[in-house]
Amino acid sequence: MLAPGTRIGPRYVIDRLLGQGGMSNLYIATDLTQGNAVRVIKEMTARYADPKEQQQAEDLFMREAQLLATLNHPHIPKVFDKFRFQGKYYLSMEYCPGDDLGKLIQDRGTIEEKWAATWGAQMATVLYYLHRQNPPIVFRDVKPSNIMIVNDQVKLIDFGIARLFTSAKKGDTMRIGSPGYAPPEQYSGQTDPRSDIYALGVTLHHAVTGYDPTISQTPFLIPPARTLNPKVSPEMEALIARSTQLDPDKRYDNCLDMKRDLQVVMRNHGLMVGASVPFSAANQAQAQAQAQAQAQASAGSPVGVAQPAPPPAAPPSGTPQPAAAQPAAAGAPPTATATAPPATAAPKKKKKRSLAPVALVALAIGLGIGASQAPPAWRDAAGEQFSRLLAQLQLLAPASLPVLSEAEQVLLQGGPVAAAVEELGKEVRQGKAAPEQVLTYQNALVYASGRPLQRLAVVAPAGQKVAETLAAWQRSNWNEANRDGKMLVIALENVDKDWVGALRRASSGELFREGKAADAMLVFPPDQRPSGWSNWFDKTPPLYWVGVRQSSDPQSARMLSTLEPNYADWLQQLQLGESVWLSNHPAPPATIKREEFPGPEGVARLLKQNPKTLLIVDGQQLQGLDSWPKVPGTRLLTFVAPGAMPLKPPAVPAGCKLYAVSQATPFAVDPTVTQFFQTGTALNAPLFDSLSWVGSQLLGETRQTGLTWHTDRNGELEAARWNLLEARNGHWCWVKEGSSK
Repeated sequence: MLAPGTRIGPRYVIDRLLGQGGMSNLYIATDLTQGNAVRVIKEMTARYADPKEQQQAEDLFMREAQLLATLNHPHIPKVFDKFRFQGKYYLSMEYCPGDDLGKLIQDRGTIEEKWAATWGAQMATVLYYLHRQNPPIVFRDVKPSNIMIVNDQVKLIDFGIARLFTSAKKGDTMRIGSPGYAPPEQYSGQTDPRSDIYALGVTLHHAVTGYDPTISQTPFLIPPARTLNPKVSPEMEALIARSTQLDPDKRYDNCLDMKRDLQVVMRNHGLMVGASVPFSAANQAQAQAQAQAQAQASAGSPVGVAQPAPPPAAPPSGTPQPAAAQPAAAGAPPTATATAPPATAAPKKKKKRSLAPVALVALAIGLGIGASQAPPAWRDAAGEQFSRLLAQLQLLAPASLPVLSEAEQVLLQGGPVAAAVEELGKEVRQGKAAPEQVLTYQNALVYASGRPLQRLAVVAPAGQKVAETLAAWQRSNWNEANRDGKMLVIALENVDKDWVGALRRASSGELFREGKAADAMLVFPPDQRPSGWSNWFDKTPPLYWVGVRQSSDPQSARMLSTLEPNYADWLQQLQLGESVWLSNHPAPPATIKREEFPGPEGVARLLKQNPKTLLIVDGQQLQGLDSWPKVPGTRLLTFVAPGAMPLKPPAVPAGCKLYAVSQATPFAVDPTVTQFFQTGTALNAPLFDSLSWVGSQLLGETRQTGLTWHTDRNGELEAARWNLLEARNGHWCWVKEGSSK
């Protein structure tokens, strides 16, 4: 990260950081050669261990510069310069002061339809310009955060993955984009200008409804806009429905046709087509209305002021959605209203009461009475039979069965998926869903996607935050373009006491739609294995294990190989000088002696004797760091377990430097790891790590990443690289990385 005042060559001086992303940083800078003009400097920050991937990222960055240099349009920022400085690539671009559409949606909940239609028409204009180039340019990343609103005009930014369209080309080289906004063909075949039409339709839907789609790259269930926001007009709902059809042939043929329908919406709101509608006017009108209402209230006016309704809460971002629920046909007129079928449960069948439990009880009693009068050998045989019957009775106990909602029954019994998705999504969209409900909703979306499925049953003790972890990993997997198009359904069986019943249900197919059996089972065993544990895995599907294996665990279970960190090697690579190991967790390697932690006052005395010493401490020892005696030049280093890195460092006294080293940090480029830190809640790191490995096995992916490992080009596991972070101004800053081999 470049500090303010940094000079880049003879031309630019950095003023401040404007924004950060996974691939680049943006800075506000002064152009000394153009009368101190304000510019935006885009710095490529992507780093890959694989030289080929690094070269691909650099080529992508420079291709954006070359592409922008050929374009001249008022809705596209100008590029003034591209250059390399101290081994990094940079772009100098036009500064566009304003907010992106994503921030405006976040601030206001929804955008009024007339403003959305106006900006949508401008977007259709610039996209039509790109599509009319020779060859056509497909932007491939239309989304709110790439649309700047500058002086009431749209500016389309970030051309990093735009591509030249060639009809003779069978498929895209890079299947990348923004989950939720990108159409299905962007991840399974050839994109064309209609792919941008789909993304613009989803963007308009997000703007007018507040419904955030950013979980998945899979086909979306785009709920009819008026079901989420009744203020949306039928015309806007119909054009969104048409533009977001899964079949490209059913969308608008070109952006010009879409623009004409957007202009119809503008005229319906009394706007002049072609005139800009200032967003500031909306803010001003709202402020005037509020001031007038307050004046009336203070004057004792009996007029009641209606409070604006809260915007609909978004579901977890990035959702795969069913093709069957796409509203509106290709030729639907602009006034057509698309509606989803009501979420009704499948009719319940009357079940005959089974006499099996009664028969088993009678047989057990008979065996018990008869055995008392039988010879010893017979009593032993009867005892074994009696034990087996008791085990069967345990499986039949109603208290051991989970209670399913009507929507879950519809989903599992083969009922209409769209109805189940709509019903299950209600509490998710309102932010009221429990983690188990979120996971069930996401599974419904996977079923609805129409993609090939793999089924994973997870059996784990209750109270381990398993559902949150499974749902987070499932979302991160949606952010990856699966090689063969498969998706993973993850069914969770939370266990309180009845491990026998839980394992039976997970093995029988009761947890999956239409009774389909699991392709694999992942078991998170209890610390204390129950009696008879080793005999319960004879009829399970392929078995995977989380945690430490015990002697009673099934030998057939596969486990993720754990690679112990080589801290001595890490210290040598860090090159931070002489060190003293005070940390209890982790313990020092055999080649390093641990010193007793002397407390803050003792640390101060130690540093006064040798100010250049690097002190290796743990998280508990760092508590109250801001109250430590201030010794200028203090350097502290802590090794953080994968997944345990806090998003912000502890307060650091002036003159003290705090470093942290971990294999998994929020700075990771891989979406699987970044998703772990973006959930806002503590997740189960060992389970997340194992799930990444199991998921890659089931989905046939040769390259995958966990918190502590990744696969090389041959699909072999190797330890993840470590990252060195430094605490600066209340934030972690990435410094360097190194090999964990």
